[in-house]
Amino acid sequence: MADYKTKDFHDIRRQIVGGWLKERREAVRLTQKQIADALGIGYYTFVSAMEAGRSRVPQEKYEQYARLLKVPAADLAKRVLRAEDPNAFRIIFGRG
Repeated sequence: MADYKTKDFHDIRRQIVGGWLKERREAVRLTQKQIADALGIGYYTFVSAMEAGRSRVPQEKYEQYARLLKVPAADLAKRVLRAEDPNAFRIIFGRG
């Protein structure tokens, strides 16, 4: 079981990714509802939760989400992986 410091660090990483998702969404002038509809999620509150770092980006939506945000899918996937599984990120890409 992770200690509180590890959990807090994980939460911070998720919040950083969420902030980036929000910045990108705003840069392409889309609303949370437009993102949710385009991803077939149904509820804009889920997009809000992802942007706040409270929910994960569904893996099956990476490519579609990246297209909406006008970023390479690999960039989105790397950012999410770094936040969700920093050890796997380090093994694959080197230092995190």
